Amino acid sequence: MKSNSDVSPPIIQDLGNGSYYYNYNIHEVRVPAEPIEGEEPEEKTVFEYEAVLIWGIPNYEKCVKAVLRDRRDETEEFSLINKYNAFKLGLSTDPADETEYKEYLAEVLSVKAMVRADLQATNVE
Repeated sequence: MKSNSDVSPPIIQDLGNGSYYYNYNIHEVRVPAEPIEGEEPEEKTVFEYEAVLIWGIPNYEKCVKAVLRDRRDETEEFSLINKYNAFKLGLSTDPADETEYKEYLAEVLSVKAMVRADLQATNVE
């Protein structure tokens, strides 16, 4: 879920009910501030980021799974795997079947590295 805030969000945000947000891809952005009559237009800093809900104490596995499932459900993942296997077995001649799966695997590795770095920065795990 894409979010924004006037303050930098914590990477792990305790919601107080046994759930947490894992906030990631946090970027500081300058945007126009609300205009005040008679004053020069100004900019303000906001933070844009993505968030996924985690139930229970967040850890590496839960955060990786939540991010990957937020981007793609199991059915779509299985479809990528099946198309890749069909291509490798010669049942499909569409090279996109291999390319899409390799891109997905690169995305998985990227998500894992991001989560590992975020959790190390917050001393989680």
